[in-house]
Amino acid sequence: MKLTLKRKLFLLLVIVSLVIIILMGTILAFNLRHDMFQMICKDYESQLKHIDFAIYNFFSEVDSNVETLASLVAVRTREDSEFTSFLNADKETFQYNIGNTEQEIIDIFNNFRINHHYINSVYMGRENGSFVRSHKRAEPTKYDPRERPWYIISKENPDKVVRTEPYESVTTPDINIGVEKALVDKNGEFFGVVGMDVTLENLTNYISGIKVGEKGWAILIDENGTILVSRDEEDQLKNISDFKQVNLDVIMEQLHGYTVFNKNSKENYLFFDTSERLGWKIGLVIPVKEINDKVWSFIFGNIIVLGFSLFILGLLILIGLQKFVLNPIKKLSDSTGLIAKTGNLEHSIKIESQDEIGNLTWSFNQMMRSISKSNKALKDSEKALRRLNEELEEKVKKRTGDLAHANDRLKELDRLKSMFIASMSHELRTPLNSIIGFTGLILMGMAGKINNEQKKQLLMVKSSANHLLELITDVIDVSKIEAEQIDLLIEDFNLVETLREIKESFKILAEEKGLHLTMKAPEKLIIRSDSRRVKQIIMNFISNSFKFTSKGKIEIKAEKKNEKIRVTVSDTGIGIRKEDIKKLFKQFSRIHTRGAPKAEGTGLGLYLSKKMAALLKGKISVESVFGKGSEFILEFPSKYVEV
Repeated sequence: MKLTLKRKLFLLLVIVSLVIIILMGTILAFNLRHDMFQMICKDYESQLKHIDFAIYNFFSEVDSNVETLASLVAVRTREDSEFTSFLNADKETFQYNIGNTEQEIIDIFNNFRINHHYINSVYMGRENGSFVRSHKRAEPTKYDPRERPWYIISKENPDKVVRTEPYESVTTPDINIGVEKALVDKNGEFFGVVGMDVTLENLTNYISGIKVGEKGWAILIDENGTILVSRDEEDQLKNISDFKQVNLDVIMEQLHGYTVFNKNSKENYLFFDTSERLGWKIGLVIPVKEINDKVWSFIFGNIIVLGFSLFILGLLILIGLQKFVLNPIKKLSDSTGLIAKTGNLEHSIKIESQDEIGNLTWSFNQMMRSISKSNKALKDSEKALRRLNEELEEKVKKRTGDLAHANDRLKELDRLKSMFIASMSHELRTPLNSIIGFTGLILMGMAGKINNEQKKQLLMVKSSANHLLELITDVIDVSKIEAEQIDLLIEDFNLVETLREIKESFKILAEEKGLHLTMKAPEKLIIRSDSRRVKQIIMNFISNSFKFTSKGKIEIKAEKKNEKIRVTVSDTGIGIRKEDIKKLFKQFSRIHTRGAPKAEGTGLGLYLSKKMAALLKGKISVESVFGKGSEFILEFPSKYVEV
């Protein structure tokens, strides 16, 4: 389907809106979630402060009641020798024998218990082991109050009201806490403890009735992590650490904060605060899902508002674009289409507006008028150009014929040149061989005895003749290659044996120069190629190494890999600069290094080697580090295939 400009703009607005919603939604979600969660934390922190205030008031009243009991004259009497003692009690034979003073105390204790429904019992222990209680014990078994935790802790803290560890009540399905006060006379002498067992039933009802979200509840935890009050009775007297994933260190060490724990395979937040007076932790438990639902509901609401705002904005933009941009552009497009269809360059577009589109229309009309004028001039020029073109074609055809004839003549001259050089070089090589041969015979004394000076001159003649013969041989090979008259003799041969022969031929030269000539190759390497050309290339490599190596070694290495033969000649000579490597394979090119002796040669060896390597379907490469040595590499197929 062809997309109109209107559809493209609409699609662009949709894409931009989606990108904005995604980006803004992501940023908004992160920020709003953080802010919303902090707001929830502050709300719960405020609730915890209110609960702490209520618990503080409750225990303040309890502490005040204990202080009141401990200050009564009857309770503080020191005449306790006749008070009931269970030190040697036997539940089968024990009988109560309560005197008037003890009965008065019992009545006070019992009235206090009856008038305060959150008190289970009121009691008093003395240093002589006697024990007075608001109501009789269920079973008069042996009992020494001085050994009880409530007595011991009060005796250790005679100046303040103390509380015992929470325990489960025997008479009620609730948690009890003992609140105690030491009895001390005006001389500071300790003589007993008065206390009461307080049930947390009212506190449990109060805390259980606290509304925390939809499914949350409140709990009360003592300083040891024991749950004192909870909505679920099964959790009471459990340790908070029994829940999965809970971070007990966070709860115990921090004054307020939150953590996460798992109960019944459901994750819950525990928001907690520490009661300043009691040292207990007051907590609000809210399911994680409830918090997340509340947060995400708030976030999605904001994102929906953002999306709706973008929709209204996009709609207004489209209406504006339709009126002020799309309609004028459509009119401009229809007019240009009509001009293209009819070819009427005189057609004028009429759009009355003072904006950029109006200016564009005026410029377009001006351009069409200019094009119309240019078109007329172009037609006139076209006729003249056609005539000139016809004349030019005739001239080009004639010049092309002349050039082709000249090119054929040059090729023939080049071929004749190569043949002439090859023929002349051959004619020159025959007398040179004779000169070298006869000079050798004279040096051997076959023509009579010669003196040292004559021998020296004859050796110079022989050396010059050999150098000239080498030059002629190279020129012949170059001529044959360029004249495409060189022939290859393809046969099977042992490359390793050829390398041994080459090494042996350079043995005397290596000894004279004091160089180590080594070879690394397998025992046997049968290949199919031109042994003479391979030998010629490798000997050129070695000859060059000897020219530019004064100490160290020259190594010949051969290996076969993936049907390719790789022969490497490396040396420890003066090396080649990187910029000089590209000059190596040019005709008559010689590289000279300042400070090094100038080597003899024709400058054709490596040029010929590269040409012959190409004839063998191979290639030559060079690796060199200036001042450290060079490595010449010949790679060619192990089996030459004629194409």
